[in-house]
Order: sequence, then structure tokens, then C-alpha cells
Amino acid sequence: MSKFRLIFVVLFALFFASSAYAADIRLSSRCALADAIIAANNDRVEGDCPAGRGADTIILSQDITLRAELPVITSKITIEGNGYAISGNNRYRIFYNDGGDLTINNLTMTKGRVENKGELIFDVDGTLKATETNPVGGAIANWGGTITISDSSFSGNSAEWGGAIFNDGELSISGNSFSRNSAERGGAIDNAGELSISDSAFQNNLAERGGAIANWEELNISNSTFSRNSAELGGAIANRDKLSIVNSNFSDNSAERSGGAVYNWEELSISDSAFSGNSAEYGGAIANSEELSISDSAFSNNSAEQGGAIVNGEDGELSISSSSFSGNSAELYGGAIGNWEGGELSIIISTFSDNSAELYGGAIFNWEELSISDSNFNGNSAEQGSAIQNEGELSIGSSTFSDNSAEFGSAIFNWEDLSISDSSFSDNSAEQGGGAITNGEDGELSISDSNFSDNSAKEYGGAIDNAGELSISNSTFSGNSADSWGGAIFNMGEGELSIGNSTFSGNSADSWGGAIFNFEGTLSMNNSIIAGRGGTCYSESRLRRNINNFIQGGFCSPAFRGDPRLGKLVVPKDGSPAYFPLLANSRAIDAADDDYCPETDQIGTKRPQGAGCDIGAIEFVVETNE
Repeated sequence: MSKFRLIFVVLFALFFASSAYAADIRLSSRCALADAIIAANNDRVEGDCPAGRGADTIILSQDITLRAELPVITSKITIEGNGYAISGNNRYRIFYNDGGDLTINNLTMTKGRVENKGELIFDVDGTLKATETNPVGGAIANWGGTITISDSSFSGNSAEWGGAIFNDGELSISGNSFSRNSAERGGAIDNAGELSISDSAFQNNLAERGGAIANWEELNISNSTFSRNSAELGGAIANRDKLSIVNSNFSDNSAERSGGAVYNWEELSISDSAFSGNSAEYGGAIANSEELSISDSAFSNNSAEQGGAIVNGEDGELSISSSSFSGNSAELYGGAIGNWEGGELSIIISTFSDNSAELYGGAIFNWEELSISDSNFNGNSAEQGSAIQNEGELSIGSSTFSDNSAEFGSAIFNWEDLSISDSSFSDNSAEQGGGAITNGEDGELSISDSNFSDNSAKEYGGAIDNAGELSISNSTFSGNSADSWGGAIFNMGEGELSIGNSTFSGNSADSWGGAIFNFEGTLSMNNSIIAGRGGTCYSESRLRRNINNFIQGGFCSPAFRGDPRLGKLVVPKDGSPAYFPLLANSRAIDAADDDYCPETDQIGTKRPQGAGCDIGAIEFVVETNE
């Protein structure tokens, strides 16, 4: 045999083999779906259906209503739906895949139903056994097999677990829709295997746990929408394993208890996604009990009794970056986020606007560890702490709070440990005290390198109302006002107020203390400037520490009086805190006590720049022509 002829024979054999091990089985009035599945599974003629040959394709030519259970799929089969529908007739499951490889294209599966025929049977390791008693997967049950479904729809299916699909194998879903499916667990899908979902829509599904999906293994979701699903826990999704959500939308989902859109018990990551109009008792959009990371996502108009958008529970670890929260609301605590005792919360480069709570923390209510940086809080409202109510450990850096409102502490109400750096508070207002911040009697608050401007209170403390421990350094207060006392700061009762290297200008109060009013508290101040005439500084008791302060009106027994010669307020274009520079002929230059001189000023300039440190928040720098 020639070499050429041998190659031809081999190629012919390969072609013949590939053709011989695949068959198209077209359904007709004489070839029923049940017979076609048997023919494909066993590669034999069944009824009037031709024999399958390896990987087979069953092609629908009309809608089908089942009159009995279909045979179990055990081989490699593709179902080409051609836009037709299979109905389970509200009595039967549609497909049961036991170790087979099933592909479904362009098919509608409706009214599949599985009822409990007896007690559920479990293996010794706790997994549900594949027996006929299992009330799982109203449309599809997958046990140890592989299923790929595309461009198909599931509606009106029901089961105890997985109203439309129960998966204990490998399942891939793309371009599908799930509506009005129901179950005790996983209204549309209950996943105990590997599941990936893309470009799909879930709406109006119902369950006790996971209105659309209950997940127990690994699940990846992308480019999908979840709307109007509902459950007791996890209106759209209840997650107990590793879940990734990318570029997806959750709207108008609801939970009677927790997680209007998602309830997370395990590990959840969310990116480039949107949550709007979801509701629950706890966590209008998300309730988290374990690890949750959120990036580049938006939460708007979600609502709950506690945690309008997110509630982070005991042992929860929540990190948020580059995300926005707007118009979320809570009846009690945390208009946007409620972080409970034992939970850890970190927020960077995010914005909070127009969130509200009827009681505490219009944007955030915090019981535990909280870190915030490079974030904006605008237009939030609450009775106390319209942006943040803190009762744990809170760190805030590089953040902006503006246009918030509350009865007390319009931006922040603090009960415990709070540190703020490189942040700005502007145009916040309080009905009573603490236009920007109220620091409670147990609060320990430190502020550095920050700006408070144009905040107001109808009673006292236009910027800050303090009854605890408050230390301020390298910060600027301008244009704050109070109708009664303490245009910038009101210090009362057991309050301990310490101010170093800070600048106050243009603050006002209708009664006393245009900048500072110290009422029965203790006040220590060094190397600070208070500009403005009249009673800008008032203390009912002698200052505990009063070192090298420059007070224009001469109140509070300063070392320097008269005009401190401040330049115009500088508002940096990069959004960093505003400040007043010193003019070249200011007597505050080189006049600070070096024993109380920080290493840098408010904007990071090294101190000292001359013969000694300068009084105030900003070090004077001599301009050169170099």
C-alpha cells in the first residue's frame, strides 16, 4: 500500500468514526422524548426512535407536556429546544442527570415539580443521597454529572431544594432566565457542586433561604440580574461557600429577616455591581457574617430596620473600596451600614450621600473596629450621628463629610475610640449640638491634619460638641457657627479638650465662645491661633495648659495678642483639607514652643522651617527663585 493511500484510509476512518459516534434524534409523533433519551443512553433503537451513537442530539419540533417521569440521563446528550417548551404538568421533574453530560439550548422548562415522597436520605458524611425520595430540582436534578444550559428559560417550577435546578455536579448557565420558581431552599437553584452563571436573569423567585439561589459550594456569577426575588434569608442569594459576583445588578429583592439581596455565611466578593431598592429587617442589600469584599459597586435606595444597605454581623470581616452608597435608609441604626460588635469594617475611596437613619448613624453605625480613608460623606441624616455613629474603634483618614444633618453629631456621633486624619467636614448641621461631631462622655477622639468649615449647630458646638476626651492637632476651623455657645467647639462636663498647633478663624457664636467655649470641662491649648475679635475663646476655668497661643481678642490669657496675619483660606484642588497660610509679617512665625512642636504641619511640611516652629496649623515657608 502506498504512503498516500495509507494516509487517505486513515483520514477516511477517522471521519467515519466521528460520524458514526454521533446521532441526531428528531422528535415526532412517533418518536417521543422518553424513547429518544433511552435510545441515546443505550445506543439502540427504542420505539420509533433511531439508535443513538455516542454523543447524541435530541431535537424538539413542538411543545411537550409530560405525562410521566422521563428516563434518567446517563450519557452525553444535547437537547436542542428550538424555542419550544417542556412542561412538567405540575407533577413531574423534567430532567434527571445521573453522571451524564447534558447540554440544553434554547428550551423553556416550566411547571416541573417534585414532591417529597418520603423522608430525605443522607449519606454518612451528611450529603443528600440520590434516591427517588429526593424532592430536589423541580426542572432538573444533576447528580455527579455535567450540565451546560444556554439561551433557555425556567418558570413556575418547584421542589423542596432547587425549585428549577438542583446541582451536585458541574453546572454552567449562560443567557438564561429564571422566573416564578419556588422552593424551601434555592427558589431557582440549589447548588451543592460547581456552578457558573453568566448573562442570566432571575426574577420573582421565592424560597425560605435564597429566593433565587442557595449556594453550598463554589459559585461564580457575572453579567446577571436579580430582581424581585424574596426569601426569609437572602432575598436573591443565600451563600454558604465561596461566591464571586461581577458586573451584576440586584434590584427590589426582599428578605423577611436578613440580606434583602444576599445573605453571606462564608466568603463573598463583589465587584462592578449595583444594588438598589432591596429591603430586609437586617441588611437591606447584604447581611454578612463572614468574609465580604466589595469594590467598584453602587448601593442606592436600599432599606432595613438596621443596616439600610449592609449589616456586618458578629465575626464579619467587611472591606469596601471605590464604592458609593446613596439614598439608603434604616428605621433604627446605620442608614447605609450597620457594623455590629465583633465585626471588622474597612472603607477606602468611597462616597456616602443622602443616607438616613431615624435614630443613629445616618451613613454608618459602628460597634467595633472601623477604618475609613479617602472617602466622602455628603447629605446624610439621622437623629444622632447622621453620617457615622461609632461605639467601637474607628479610624478615618482622607475622607470628606458634607451636608449631613442630625439632632446631635450631624456627621459623626462617637461613643468609643475614634481617630480622624487628613479629612474635611463642611456644611454639616445639627438641631442641637455638634454640627459635625458629637463626642460622648465615654468617647476618646483624636483629630489631626483636618479641616472643619461652615458647620453649624442651633444650640452649641458648631463643629464639635465634646463631653469625653478630645485631642486636636494641626487642624483648621473656619466659618463654623452656633446659635448659643462654642461656634467651633463646645467642651462640657467631664470633657477633656486638648488643642495643639491648630488655627481658628471666622467662627462665631451668638452668646460666648465664637471659636471655643469650655463649660465645666478642662482645656489645654498650645501653639494655636484664634483669629477674630470679641469672645472667641471662653473658659469657665483656668486652662490646664496654656502655652504660646496667639488669640486676637486676648481672651483665655494668651501669650500673643493682636492680628495673627493670616492669608486667605486655601482650598486645595486635590480635595485635601483647607488651611490658612501665615503671611510673611506674621508674629506667629518661629514663635511656637518647640517642646510642643509636631514633626510636620497640616499639609505635611516639615517643622520647623525657620529658627523655630510656627504657631498654628501651617508652617510658613520662604519662597525662593530656585
